[in-house]
Amino acid sequence: MANTNERVAVLETKVDDLKEDITLMRRENKEDHGKVIDKLEKLEGKKQYLMGAIAVVGPLLMYIATNIDWKKLF
Repeated sequence: MANTNERVAVLETKVDDLKEDITLMRRENKEDHGKVIDKLEKLEGKKQYLMGAIAVVGPLLMYIATNIDWKKLF
């Protein structure tokens, strides 16, 4: 059976391994969050573009629909 010093040494090694794993996980998590933030910013830009297009095209289509003599076209 292992003595107390050997057990402590094994536990210290396990603690060090856990610290390294946690550090690695935090680093990867931070990188993943950065990627998600970049994607959200790109989506926000596309949303603004689409909202602007709708703001212009919607009233234009409404104007066309109400001011064209549809009977003459068909």
